Amino acid sequence: MKKILLPVDHSPLSDQLICYVADMNRDIPLSEVVLIKPFHIPAMAQIMPNADMAMISDDEFESEELLAGRRLNELAGTLREATGGKVNVKSQLVHEPWKVAIQWALSTERPHMLVLGHDPAHTSGEDQMSETAVSLASVSTAPVLLIPAGARYFLPSHMILPTPFENLERLSDFNKLFTNSLWRNVTIDVLQIGEDLEQKDEAIQALYEYLKGYQFGIHCIPGTDTAKEILHFADTRNAALILALPGRHSFFYHLSHQNVTKKFALLSQRPVLLLK
Repeated sequence: MKKILLPVDHSPLSDQLICYVADMNRDIPLSEVVLIKPFHIPAMAQIMPNADMAMISDDEFESEELLAGRRLNELAGTLREATGGKVNVKSQLVHEPWKVAIQWALSTERPHMLVLGHDPAHTSGEDQMSETAVSLASVSTAPVLLIPAGARYFLPSHMILPTPFENLERLSDFNKLFTNSLWRNVTIDVLQIGEDLEQKDEAIQALYEYLKGYQFGIHCIPGTDTAKEILHFADTRNAALILALPGRHSFFYHLSHQNVTKKFALLSQRPVLLLK
């Protein structure tokens, strides 16, 4: 049984995330979902007007706070109903900016996973998550599931794992993910970009031993634009999920140093699971 932390706002993206988590609960039973809504109006906006925002009165502040709390309770009620009351759903308005609110919730609630939504097109003016999704993911101590706008949950049958071949067999996090027998029916495509397979015989042999018992494929594609190649490969294979391994073992570690992690994660039309 898993515990999920789910930050929400007033945008339609939050409604989608509620549906996604409710559907996911059918295959991966959840014990608890903690909904949080960061609610923060800078102090200066309450005492000093500027070109973009008039001074906010106490009544207006309270009205906005009540609206945010009501919306949060509605989402919590929707999730309880969608899961048939079998999942404990908590909700809390947190009077902090997004990053501080999520860090506080992570340390207080200790969830197994943080779920974040993002909408590259910004189709709603009330979407507060998309611009900060990658920076929020980077500070998380729990694995992060990034859900793109429009994605619907279905049981993964095919996932992509981009990683240098020689690193995978040393990672315990990957094996922990697949302890549930549910994952044994998933095909895993291990992908390396920009290296010659002939130079990796020893690493590839170790991979075969490490992945024994799983359904898998091993692929190497040339290319210099790693983010673009991963996305293209995921599209051609119709992958349900892209896995990102932690730290120096992952292509995503190098992507972050090339300032394209945001480009990759927010352009992906498929969910991305960032392991920690």
